[in-house]
Amino acid sequence: MSHQDVFSELGLLSLGSRLKRLSDQMMYQVSDIYHHRQIDFEPSWLPVFTLLQDGNARAVTDISQTLGLAHPSVIQITNAMIKKGVVTSQKDPTDSRRRLIQLTERGKRVRTDLTEVWDDIRQSVNQIMHEANCDLLQDLEAVEKVMTHQNLFHRTEKQYLQRTSAPPKVEIVPYDDAIHRQAFKDLNLAWVERWFTMEAADYEALYHPQEHYIDLGGAILIAELNGEVVGTCALFKVDDQLFELSKMTVAEKARGLGVGRKLGQATLKKARELSAQKVKLYSNDVLQPALHLYQKLGFQHVPLDAEAEEYQRSNVQMEIDLSVNEAV
Repeated sequence: MSHQDVFSELGLLSLGSRLKRLSDQMMYQVSDIYHHRQIDFEPSWLPVFTLLQDGNARAVTDISQTLGLAHPSVIQITNAMIKKGVVTSQKDPTDSRRRLIQLTERGKRVRTDLTEVWDDIRQSVNQIMHEANCDLLQDLEAVEKVMTHQNLFHRTEKQYLQRTSAPPKVEIVPYDDAIHRQAFKDLNLAWVERWFTMEAADYEALYHPQEHYIDLGGAILIAELNGEVVGTCALFKVDDQLFELSKMTVAEKARGLGVGRKLGQATLKKARELSAQKVKLYSNDVLQPALHLYQKLGFQHVPLDAEAEEYQRSNVQMEIDLSVNEAV
């Protein structure tokens, strides 16, 4: 049996192996191109090199987080670049535990040598994509976004649990400051730090939820899965008729179980109980699964208002008119 027959028989089970094989082929061939043109550069350096082109020094941890690469991989890559004199490493004057990586003058000169070969490589890859009649980059970005929302491990474990366990019991309960304060902070802190960075408004809401939401006339709802807190959603009272939905998050292990939909429905029901006529929310267009859920709940896109400036990450605003939309 040929290797192609084996991969065909395995189908999606071999997806990772096939992507690795394709990646290895392209990396080896690009490396040959560099060597043939006498450019002392390795394909694996490209993302780090590109990130450093602005001339700023960056910590290894920052490079790792920005590129989504494992910390040991970044150390391996930067060490190789240091040996070749492409980058330099020095201790952060404000924190001796951190290493700062920056392009050297030689590294800046290498960029000039790479411009022409990168154009040639880019055109060649475009030809391959055209002949294969596919847009691999676009498809990869779509898969990466979906897996960021819920990865393969959690999806597979969920299949196992659904097959071997009793149906999960999801309950939406009112927020109790004595019971839920820590879980509310931890879940939302993890969500913010995964996608963005903490901002001033986050600290106020996460560290003082009772005072920020409930004491000002709003509400917080908690989603529990088999008794464990796995989701939150808050309503901030803007005025007697307008509320803002915020801090809606679901733990990764509980996604795909309808927790977000139940939480959203219960939150809109609570808004009606509080005599809200309209509910608005701010989000970001990278959060496509969340935006899709909001649309299912009845929210519609509207232009950003002045309050959107409270969060730098807000580039999407949605609203629902509760006087028109019945309970979802």
